[in-house]
Amino acid sequence: MSVALRHSQDLLRDNLLLGVNPNGSTAAYFASSYDTLATQLQPNVRYCDTPTCLKWLRSGEVAAFVSDRPQLAYLANLHPCDLTVVGDDFGPGAWVNGWLQGRLPLIGYTILWLHA
Repeated sequence: MSVALRHSQDLLRDNLLLGVNPNGSTAAYFASSYDTLATQLQPNVRYCDTPTCLKWLRSGEVAAFVSDRPQLAYLANLHPCDLTVVGDDFGPGAWVNGWLQGRLPLIGYTILWLHA
């Protein structure tokens, strides 16, 4: 499935699923935050370890993998370099969305590294 995602609100608008690692502050944010975005997205959160979240993202089972910016930037830099990190940070930390390349125009704080 190819979806034009521009920011987190697109996940709400299109009722899309997102992957979140069940350990740590990102999962805690979605599970127990009173933040409006977190409470609206919580029903669409699918918990998975990082390798599974990436597998689901690549297969289209989830539309985004939400984690902290440094982790997503690192993952985007790994072969096969098919991930893009986009969007403004949200939540109490630096969480952003990791998307599969080609599913959205590059906007905002987009980080994309390709191996030369």
